[in-house]
Amino acid sequence: MRSFYGKCDKCLSFGGPNRTRCEGCGRKRPYFPRSTGPAKRFWHRVEKGPGCWIWRGARRRGQYGNVAFKKRFWRAHRLSWYLTHGKIPKNKRVCHTCDNRWCVNPAHLFIATQKDNIWDMVRKGRKVGAKLTPTQVRLIYVQLKTASNSANLLAKKYGVSLPTVYRIGNGATWSAVTQDLK
Repeated sequence: MRSFYGKCDKCLSFGGPNRTRCEGCGRKRPYFPRSTGPAKRFWHRVEKGPGCWIWRGARRRGQYGNVAFKKRFWRAHRLSWYLTHGKIPKNKRVCHTCDNRWCVNPAHLFIATQKDNIWDMVRKGRKVGAKLTPTQVRLIYVQLKTASNSANLLAKKYGVSLPTVYRIGNGATWSAVTQDLK
């Protein structure tokens, strides 16, 4: 079976239900046989702009781009790093400076540990699903250490559980935010 990928070379439009013809100009879509290099097939699915380069291929559940390469599935931004910089070190993450999940611009990617990635997320205020902001965590930590409030009162005041307050106090959670207060 033939596979049709990416954008139209003539009008640069993407996608649509008709996989054999361009939705913008009606021209036949380019065909890339398996013998075509994987890098060419990968970059053909990228919409390059002045800032972020947006992945226009498959996306896993609407999140990160997903692509098959070397008999396994890769996230598109990780493959972008691999194709431009080489091997990704073991136990390292490929992170975005732009915080755009679909961006595959190698200039917007960096290598970090999971801890560095979480610290970057907290620093930028992107802790998804968190009930507390970094400012509230600092206040809880200081109030616990100065004993001006009990843990029960702080838990009720901020709408979190008592174990959450204790974990903030002993550095088990949010340690990236409270490390400068120690």
